[in-house]
Amino acid sequence: MAIQKQWDKYEAAILLDYYLNYLDERLSRKESIQKLSVKLRELAKKQNVFIDDVYRNVNGVTFQMHSMESAYKGYTVVKPASKLLIETVKLLREDKRQFDKLLEEAKGMIEATEKDNLECYVDWLSQKVSPAQLSELYMLYEVIDEFCIKTKVLKQSLLQTTDIDIIKMAQKTVEQNKLFRYQHKREISKISSAMRYYIKYIKENASVKSENKSAIGTRLETIPKTELPMIRNEQDKSYVDAYPISETEIKKNTVNVVASHFVEDENNDKPQAIKELSFSEISDLSYTRPIYASYFCDEIQGISSWKQLYINVFKKLYDDYADVIPLNKSFNTINGRMDFCTSEHYGLMVAPKEILNGKYLETNLSAIDIVCKIKNLLDICLVDEENLIIKYEKKADTHPSEEMKSSKRIRNTANGEAFFNWLNNEQGMAIPTCRSYVSAVNTAERYAIDNEFVNCRLYSDDYQETKATADELFSNKSFMEYNDKQHNRFRAGINKLLLYISSSGNTIATPTISINIEPFTEILTEKFSKGYRINSPLELRKFKKHWEKYHDSMIDMDDDNITKCIQQCGITHEEKVYIPEKMLDEDTRMKLFSFISDNFQSGKTAIYYEALFKEFSDDFLDHCMYNASMLKAYLTYVNDGNYYIGKNFISKDASVGATLYDEIKNCLVQQTSPMEDSEMFSILSHIPEQKIKTVLNQYDEFISNGRGEHFHISAVTLSCDELEDIATIIQHSIDEKRFISGNELIDSIKKKYQYIIEQNSLISDKGLRDAISFKLKSRFSFKGNIISSKGQALSMMEVFADFCKHKDSFTLDELKILKQELDTVIYFEAVYDNSLRINKNEFVAKSHASFNLAKMDEAIDRFCIGDYIAIEEIKQFGLFPDAGFNWNSFLLEHYVAKYSPNYKLVHSSYNEGACVGGIVKKISEIDTLDELIIDVLARSGLPLQKETALQYLCDKGYLARRSYSGIEQLLIKAKELRNQKGL
Repeated sequence: MAIQKQWDKYEAAILLDYYLNYLDERLSRKESIQKLSVKLRELAKKQNVFIDDVYRNVNGVTFQMHSMESAYKGYTVVKPASKLLIETVKLLREDKRQFDKLLEEAKGMIEATEKDNLECYVDWLSQKVSPAQLSELYMLYEVIDEFCIKTKVLKQSLLQTTDIDIIKMAQKTVEQNKLFRYQHKREISKISSAMRYYIKYIKENASVKSENKSAIGTRLETIPKTELPMIRNEQDKSYVDAYPISETEIKKNTVNVVASHFVEDENNDKPQAIKELSFSEISDLSYTRPIYASYFCDEIQGISSWKQLYINVFKKLYDDYADVIPLNKSFNTINGRMDFCTSEHYGLMVAPKEILNGKYLETNLSAIDIVCKIKNLLDICLVDEENLIIKYEKKADTHPSEEMKSSKRIRNTANGEAFFNWLNNEQGMAIPTCRSYVSAVNTAERYAIDNEFVNCRLYSDDYQETKATADELFSNKSFMEYNDKQHNRFRAGINKLLLYISSSGNTIATPTISINIEPFTEILTEKFSKGYRINSPLELRKFKKHWEKYHDSMIDMDDDNITKCIQQCGITHEEKVYIPEKMLDEDTRMKLFSFISDNFQSGKTAIYYEALFKEFSDDFLDHCMYNASMLKAYLTYVNDGNYYIGKNFISKDASVGATLYDEIKNCLVQQTSPMEDSEMFSILSHIPEQKIKTVLNQYDEFISNGRGEHFHISAVTLSCDELEDIATIIQHSIDEKRFISGNELIDSIKKKYQYIIEQNSLISDKGLRDAISFKLKSRFSFKGNIISSKGQALSMMEVFADFCKHKDSFTLDELKILKQELDTVIYFEAVYDNSLRINKNEFVAKSHASFNLAKMDEAIDRFCIGDYIAIEEIKQFGLFPDAGFNWNSFLLEHYVAKYSPNYKLVHSSYNEGACVGGIVKKISEIDTLDELIIDVLARSGLPLQKETALQYLCDKGYLARRSYSGIEQLLIKAKELRNQKGL
């Protein structure tokens, strides 16, 4: 929701007029409020104010009507009267003629009809985006104006500029300026969208636009009315208007062309129904084809297939964002095969498409994979998904039964069909799983053929030939990357095929060597319950001994084949083979899958392996399940196709992503008040705690309430008028002293608007401060606990510096008060840079400093015989030249730190109540406190022990307390220095 502008005198006059209509019974209170809301929204439009659904709506106006009632009656009725409304009532009573003139001006503003470029653009844009987006874009144009005018790219507001070259220069500035992108990194994609919308508007002048609309009407009139689709409502009409139909297309196929640009009801079951793609909820795209796509409202041509769509969309994005699109890498956030590469890596791609000279795009993707890749690209390029519209339809004659679909897919070979039947009938697998295994084998065999492998047959009459092909595939780096990206589905499918070929009754062929792996499984189950380590000679010898004991004979097989048979028996994880039944017993397995099923049925979209392992950690204690990675390997093996096995999580299907943000947001929004983190972790137990914490810290709308609690911004009750009152407090303080602290703001709210605190009674001071920061961040800069003007963020260091610069003198107590107001520490570095400390409690302006530098350093020379001396060791100041103030350790400390030409101050930090550290000659090689401590300890003559050393450093005045990070290492170096120099 956009922040609403403060009420002005014109609105107040109209409000009072409608209140009087209510008092005179010309209108009911309800009618008065409703009509007033309409008038005020009209007035906002005439003033070029972007409005959303809540701007001056009935609820807000009702609130203000209560305030006006209080102003008119002279006492608080429901809501206290604002200063503006009191002054408006006073004007009516004391100068009726002036009030009537003000009211007449206000009504005249509402009735004005002349439109400037800004209003024309608003009208144009309102047809393309929702009211909420319209309001958001307005705020973004202000951000663009602020930066571009400041950098002299624009002379006036962007929306008052019509020169396309200047506008494009502004676009280039906001999209490429590193400082701007960093400052607005969370909204840069929306800013880019705002620029593109305005450029498109400038290119489309009003006359061309009207000609296009009339042309559409003409073309539609040429189509027989009986053949036109019925335009049921204004939404349908605007859709037909948005996608005009050429005369060529009309002549070719009038009815089909119009229908192809017409969105059917989503509940329509007709196979030709057109749907719009949703990137957040990617549905099954089997038997579909794209029919329309637009990029920032520009239609993309030549997209009769998903592959063509992918290529054309990529080209559009590459034209605009070539510098951020990964090269020779995957578009996924996780590792995977390269999606876009140079000619050097061309050979690693399965189906490369040359995009431009020497650069290729991988196109060997399914429809759903293509959509996921496009979504990844949009995220990489920071382009909002709403700026890429894709519409698709089901292909005709594609509604066979499940059995017919599976049969159609595998009937490319008789062997594939036989393999499918074996999986379905003898292994009892679900049809989708069977289809997945057959598809995986088909794809793997095609890969071997296309890449001219020595062995390239998987469906073979020779078991060894199939095994050799499998081995060659699994030793190919590119294929293994492909397999990893496909979540190991090729290995799973080929392993099933090998099991099928080796089993009796298969219809491909009997392998040359028929291997029954049951004896292997039996030994592994009994003797290697905690796993068999592959490539371990010791494990292999143990296995052979157990085989000889079980079968009264030595195993007649070479070591290589023994290992391969063992690998077929179970799950391979981290170079060990585990038997699934020994990893988890049946009860635990059922409990695990029941938990997964219940979570998905309750609405959860993904469960992380880490969270799942933590949930069952007690159950796994007596089983062979040691970590989340092992659990993932187990789930991958036993999964029957019901779930999608991702890199970090398990989900219902591949189209579902791990929407952490949505789940955490829903959890907090439903709570409607601060929630303890422990309770949130419990509710979202399927998500690792650390991931929840990361998301909470990543988004400003999730606010810490302190005490281990968080809430969503929607839990805070702050009306637009209350925000305006708060903004007034902030601005007043900024005008007075450039900033206001968060603590000071909350204290002011408690004093002036106690009801705000009461209606947010569960929100802590810190939580309320951060909520205000979220809601007013477009108007002010919030940096830590400091609030300042927008674009002029102040740090704590700057605040303390500013405090010192504007005072001729001040005390330590005043600094402590400032420290408390800011809820921070005293930034002494800034204080010493901008003032002069003359004793423990007093500071004066730097202009009061009057040091005779040469004589001062000569006086220090009398005390500092070696390279350094502790500040505290200089206690006699009789020989020091007059400096206008009495000499003491604090004045000496400040002189050495900021004025001395020959000495430097080496210490940990400035201190409120004591001076610690060393005065070191600048010609010395000692630059850091570590180096000073090492030298002091080496020359101390004391035993180099921790407690002794720390006590000595405190007694001498080099440290303020008996603790120092890394003292152990310094003692070692002091001992080395002592031995080296014979100290």
